[in-house]
Amino acid sequence: MPLNQMSELNQRNKLIIYLFWGCLLFGSISLYRFPQTIMAIMSAAVPLGLLCTILIWKRVATPYIMYITAIGFNIITYFYIDAGTSIISTFILYWGLGIVSLYHNYRPLLLNGVISWILLNYFLMTKPIYASVDVLRINTLLIVMILVLIYQSQIGTKMFKNMSKSSSEAERARAEMETILTGVTESVGVLSQSSNLMHNNVITTDRISKEVVTAFQEIASGVESQAQSVSDISNAMQQLNESALQANAASVSMSNRSRETDQITQEGQDEIVRLTGTMSEVTDIVTSTAGLMTQMNEENQKIESIVSSIVGIAEQTNLLSLNASIEAAHAGEHGKGFAVVSNEIRKLAQSSHNASADIAQILRSIQNNIAQVGDMVSNGLLVVESGRNSADDIARLFKGIRNNTHQVLEQAEDLKDRSDHIRHASTLVLSEVNSVAAITEENTAAIEQVLASAEVQQQHVSETVVSISNLNELAIKLDNLTRSS
Repeated sequence: MPLNQMSELNQRNKLIIYLFWGCLLFGSISLYRFPQTIMAIMSAAVPLGLLCTILIWKRVATPYIMYITAIGFNIITYFYIDAGTSIISTFILYWGLGIVSLYHNYRPLLLNGVISWILLNYFLMTKPIYASVDVLRINTLLIVMILVLIYQSQIGTKMFKNMSKSSSEAERARAEMETILTGVTESVGVLSQSSNLMHNNVITTDRISKEVVTAFQEIASGVESQAQSVSDISNAMQQLNESALQANAASVSMSNRSRETDQITQEGQDEIVRLTGTMSEVTDIVTSTAGLMTQMNEENQKIESIVSSIVGIAEQTNLLSLNASIEAAHAGEHGKGFAVVSNEIRKLAQSSHNASADIAQILRSIQNNIAQVGDMVSNGLLVVESGRNSADDIARLFKGIRNNTHQVLEQAEDLKDRSDHIRHASTLVLSEVNSVAAITEENTAAIEQVLASAEVQQQHVSETVVSISNLNELAIKLDNLTRSS
């Protein structure tokens, strides 16, 4: 028998034994006029009651106590009916059947019913007071009562079995529920730990995401500043390129002027040679000589103008070279080579300026000599010899002028070549700077796009942090519910 049914049967045994002792007590009280009957009842019923009480207390022979109590009730019934003086005393049979029916088991009830039927018929046949009783009727009533109680006990047994089954199922369901609850508790613990770990990881991710966004913002700011710097460099290189073009044009102009000066100087030298060769005829051609001297004076003025132009070009070249050196210093590492070229140009310009100053000084000397020659021509043949000497001096001077002019021409050609090189290098640098500027703009756009994506990611991470926090709170509540359960 299952443990729960055994416990239920033991509880019923306790109830029945309480009723048994109660019946024994009230039966003895009702038979106070029959001491012998009370003693007989006590001698038979008390040992049975004590036996049942001990068995119930010891939880021994629990399924068999119902049969002992059924016999005990019939013993009390026997003595009670035997001492009774009316048919009413037979009602104790039904009372005993009713008590035994509390077991909801047809076996002790059938045992009690059979004994009660035997006792009833025994007293009907032996006691004179029952002579007038309808035997059939009272037997029928007892049998019907026994059958009804048996049927009722069968129903009770089925109900008890159903209740036991339901109780077993409930116990099994409870055990399963406890198992499920234990699993849920463990799952909640794991979920709580995972939720806490996920919450910490998401918070760390949120912090890293914020740092990434801040870093990208700083990078974007730096790239923007770099783009501005590259733009400034591009503008400076554009101006430098324009200055290089102007310097190149000036060098070409100076080269052309130098060629013209060389040509004019050559012509002057030729004239001096012819003047020296024909000095013997100077008397005849004094007038022509005066004209030639006038022409020479005009040519000298032209030369002076050219020299002034050369001086201006040299000064402008020096200024442009100085500006180029400043721009090269601004360009940093990329402008070192250009700075060297600019220094060389400045040196050449200074040399051209010095040479032009010498030429100017010589021209002034020539003018003085021409003036002297004019005076000599005016004074006549007396100064022919002096004029020849002066012509020789002029020839030497023109030779020096031609040499100096040739040097200026060479320097102008060199300056032109260097200006072409500077212009070409400036064009290449400007092209590279423009390429860097374009790449910088593309990088700026890409970084701005990445920054926007990082900001969107940061927003999603923040939303995830909120969701994980809510999940963590739910996990804590669920853990508290499982603990309270």
